[in-house]
Amino acid sequence: MKALTKLLLLIFVVGLVLSVVAFFGGLDVIGLRDFFNDAESYGDQITYTENAEITTINIDVETRNINIIPTASAELLVMYHVHEKDDWIVEENNGILTIYQNKELEVFNWFNFKFVPADIITVYIEIPDAWVVDLDINSDVGNVTIEYGELSMSDVNINSATGNVNLSDLDTDMLNIDLNTGNVHLDRVNVSDDLFVSTDTGRVSLDTVTALNVILESNTGSVIVDELTGTALTATSDTGTIEVKNSEITNQVDLDTDTGAVKVYLTTGSGYDLSSSTGSVTVTLTSLADLRYDLQTSTGDIDIDGDDQGNRHSTSTGSILLKVRVSTGNISIRVLD
Repeated sequence: MKALTKLLLLIFVVGLVLSVVAFFGGLDVIGLRDFFNDAESYGDQITYTENAEITTINIDVETRNINIIPTASAELLVMYHVHEKDDWIVEENNGILTIYQNKELEVFNWFNFKFVPADIITVYIEIPDAWVVDLDINSDVGNVTIEYGELSMSDVNINSATGNVNLSDLDTDMLNIDLNTGNVHLDRVNVSDDLFVSTDTGRVSLDTVTALNVILESNTGSVIVDELTGTALTATSDTGTIEVKNSEITNQVDLDTDTGAVKVYLTTGSGYDLSSSTGSVTVTLTSLADLRYDLQTSTGDIDIDGDDQGNRHSTSTGSILLKVRVSTGNISIRVLD
């Protein structure tokens, strides 16, 4: 393994040196740029048109971005480019549209330093905005984007090994997003049922989202929520800050991080269970009158609206339980001025 690593490093260094020498020797810069551009390996854009109403869209691609756009047209369009080593299936059967792409394994692909313009490796799908479809996306490498208008869907499931997910102006019954590596951003998304978002490595952010039960998970990355309206909220992170602000939660708010701060700002709930192994917890509300406290920190201080409470503080009255557990860090409860 060490020998292979040294060989690859040597090839890279030699290639870099040759490029520098060629540049100062009068190499055409445009020609060099074109040499590293792999667009010629792709054919012209292919457009698939579907007039029959679709109820389900199944997408399974290995190396493509997915960009879904609503259209006022009555027909669905799929636009994509085929690589010379690709296998594609785009077909409709009984109201189910299948989009499949598989790329042939290249044994010596480590030596390929070429790039491809983003529009070439993006599948553009225009869906009539009058349709309501189930959407199922599986992607190995690539971003998933829904934008530029309002779309209504039934169930949306997105699974990706590597890639970001950005959804905006979307109405759906259920939304499930599961990533290995990638960020998730939801903006102006309404989910009539439950919302689940999980990423092993990446940031999760919600802005103006409505759902019932909301579960947000990130192993390595922050979870940032602004203007969420929901029945219940659970957010966890192994390493990262969790911040919830300007939100209305009918039932419980559960926030837990191993390493990182927990911040709650102007967010209502029937109860709060907040915890951090290493990191401070800050809660800012318009009133503390209805709170019943159960606060503990092993190494740190507890401050309630400017009053020092040591490292443990509990009360027996109040209709809303605020439970906070911190191993290393402070607990601060504040009233908005």
